Amino acid sequence: MSTIKTTLKNFAADESGQDMVECQHRRQLGTNMAKATGSSLVRTATGAEIYDFFTNGWPEGYCYDDYEIAVEDADGKCNLEPDQEYDLRKFGVLQQSSIGTSAEFIPFTGAFNAWRNKTKTDLVMVRVQKGKKDEAIKLLTDAGLLA
Repeated sequence: MSTIKTTLKNFAADESGQDMVECQHRRQLGTNMAKATGSSLVRTATGAEIYDFFTNGWPEGYCYDDYEIAVEDADGKCNLEPDQEYDLRKFGVLQQSSIGTSAEFIPFTGAFNAWRNKTKTDLVMVRVQKGKKDEAIKLLTDAGLLA
């Protein structure tokens, strides 16, 4: 996985708007990560897919920062609507959870895409009529489609 090492000072916002340049640079890093793995860069994903990554694919030792949209609220409840499409660039960066003056940052978009390309399943949401859920699950199970 591609990473960038920098100091927290370099990511501090200032009045000159230099932080916008850093944001553009981080987006380019996400694009480079996807190209390095030979995949196309997905810029949007459903809330369900993002939460799946957040709960099942999150790299150990990382937190997230510099986000416009929080995945969970203060109580740990998912903030995302499962079937709504979200711009992955609004989820900021993954930051190594270590104390010190230097930290490792990974663009959320790049990390999400790298994880998505490694998974062997797709997340599908299906709405069924009330009372038909068990029947739908049975049909999918009998067809060998559930992971």
